[in-house]
Amino acid sequence: MARTLALAATAAAVVIAAHLFRDGVPGGGEERVELIVGLVLAALPPIVLGAFWLAVREVAEIPGRLRTLPETGRSQAAELGRIAGEARGGGRGWFRFPRLLWRFGFLLGSARETLTPWAPLLPLLSVPFLLATAAAAFGAVLEVLVALVLLVALL
Repeated sequence: MARTLALAATAAAVVIAAHLFRDGVPGGGEERVELIVGLVLAALPPIVLGAFWLAVREVAEIPGRLRTLPETGRSQAAELGRIAGEARGGGRGWFRFPRLLWRFGFLLGSARETLTPWAPLLPLLSVPFLLATAAAAFGAVLEVLVALVLLVALL
């Protein structure tokens, strides 16, 4: 539902933007400010609803993450052991340092997802985010209605 509303609001934002630019880019400063405000207001509902949809999709992936958590942890520990072994071992001198640093940084990034499997729930527990989503849903419906009126006016 959120994705469909976000897509409809995106299409409506495109129609509204086309209407705002129907006479070209305005020359005066005040008209440009109005144009920018109109574009931002048209873009906000699809952006917020898209963020909400992504958060819900991430939450839906939590059970799969929890199922694979033990094997992911083992593979990350093994990779850390390999990196430490290569760092201790002699060899190619300074040329191996950037590669080891890259591998370690990549491992840290993936370990963050492993160690915080519940993180995708946080936006859905945030009252300001949920209020912004509700306002965006209302704004998206209003935006679709405005776009329909603008399309009928063009005909």
